[in-house]
Amino acid sequence: MSLLRRSAPGLLLALCLAGTAEGGAILREVYSNITGGAVSDLTNNLSYPNSPTSTNWLTDYFEAPINVGDNYGQRLYGYLAPPVT
Repeated sequence: MSLLRRSAPGLLLALCLAGTAEGGAILREVYSNITGGAVSDLTNNLSYPNSPTSTNWLTDYFEAPINVGDNYGQRLYGYLAPPVT
């Protein structure tokens, strides 16, 4: 089970409860009604980064869905934790 919490503007923390975390996920944030094709069209929008329309975890090959709609922007992020050798 994961909990999402904002601790500061633009900072989203994913907290995993002990014994329940599964590795291999990237957080996807979707922002609807973003027109244009430039990154700045997303980053200059009032909803970015604090108010995504929806969020979900990507677990399949770290790829975002395709052909899901028009006029939206998205942000994908996570981190890599290599195994200890």
